[in-house]
Amino acid sequence: MGRLTFGLSWLVVLIFAHGFTTSNSIMARSSSFTISGRVTEPPSGTGTGIPSATVVLTLNGSNQMMMQTDAGGNFSFSSVPQGSNYDVTVSKSGYTFNPASQGGTNIQFDRTLFFTGTASGTTIQFSQVEYTVNESSPSVTLTVTRTGDTSGTASVFYKTVDTDTFTVACSDAVHNQGGAYARCDFAITLDTLTFGAGEATKTFTVPIINDSFAEGDETFSVVLSNSIGASLGSPATATVRILDNDTVTGPNPIFTTPFFVRQHYLDFLSREPEAGEPWSAVLNNCSDVNNNPNCDRLTVSGAFFGSPEFQLKGYFVYRFYKLAFNRLPQYTEIVTDMRAVTGQTPAEVFQKKGAFTSAFVLRTEFTNAFGPMTNAAYVSSLMGRYSLTQVTTPDPANPDGTNKVTLTTADLTNQLNAATLTRAQVVRAIADSDQVASLEFNQAFV
Repeated sequence: MGRLTFGLSWLVVLIFAHGFTTSNSIMARSSSFTISGRVTEPPSGTGTGIPSATVVLTLNGSNQMMMQTDAGGNFSFSSVPQGSNYDVTVSKSGYTFNPASQGGTNIQFDRTLFFTGTASGTTIQFSQVEYTVNESSPSVTLTVTRTGDTSGTASVFYKTVDTDTFTVACSDAVHNQGGAYARCDFAITLDTLTFGAGEATKTFTVPIINDSFAEGDETFSVVLSNSIGASLGSPATATVRILDNDTVTGPNPIFTTPFFVRQHYLDFLSREPEAGEPWSAVLNNCSDVNNNPNCDRLTVSGAFFGSPEFQLKGYFVYRFYKLAFNRLPQYTEIVTDMRAVTGQTPAEVFQKKGAFTSAFVLRTEFTNAFGPMTNAAYVSSLMGRYSLTQVTTPDPANPDGTNKVTLTTADLTNQLNAATLTRAQVVRAIADSDQVASLEFNQAFV
């Protein structure tokens, strides 16, 4: 009874001391709060995050805390004392922010703030509205310029686009309406251009495919988007005109070794051949490029599929579609996604594979299929695609490393629940597993 009386007396004192009369009222109030938020390009809160912006929190007019926004434009100040007056400002060279500052008095709860940054006086655009290239040229070079304040860094995304509906054959010079198509006339090209401090000009190339059709001049577009550190200037869309070099339709160039080999590099590896590539010599020294299984065209094609570079990029992308959607990727999907994970160095490829994985789980088809699921149902659905109970896969903490781990369905679910793995890491762990890679290899080859 003594213990019970003490407990009841403590409860009565607590209730009277705080003036609360409900059961929820006996929970102590937090003595500190969090002020967090995001700094983005327009639209506010949902646009592209602005990294490395300086965010300053001033408390009670004097006490200041400072941090930089992360790669997604996010910031967070914790342990803000209850009752404090606060003011938050954001700054970054080359930007103006709206609102200029946000604040309040006597903070009593967590706050989420959004700032929108607009590049001030700095623009990124193509150097000209139209570029021309002869069809016999291996590529066309496009120039992107930055004007205004170039003291900071900036970036912009570029991508080729066309009007292809896959209803017009590459040989049809009538119904193509003068349009160049990625599957016929050029290679899909996309990437991010990054301007360093003081840089005002950047270039990139788009491979041109020299077919033998007499089809007249053809055009396609290249579009700039998602600029960071500058606003999009004009023109943000450029037209590329391919000047036809054929007066009559000739034989199919695929039967010539240079065209055959280059097309394999573009299709399988999303890049131009390196100097001294080995496959031309294999075919040139083959006794019968159509029927000698030691060196014929089929053997070369198989070698491209089995190459470490294609496994690293094309087969990597392919497995995501089969695992998540149980379907083959369409031509535009596989070619675009392969190009998205193509880099100049292994480190760049690894970074792009990580970005691809994070973006893949945000696609509408993915969120429609898995968004409403619990973590347990999510893992069960993915593992159930191949009737798997465990996978042997690169360590999700370092998916491009050499260390492999074995993870069961329960392991993946528990780590999702504990927030030590994300859904993106889980889908990649399963897609990258020895089991899925083995089960899909033959089908992918076909």
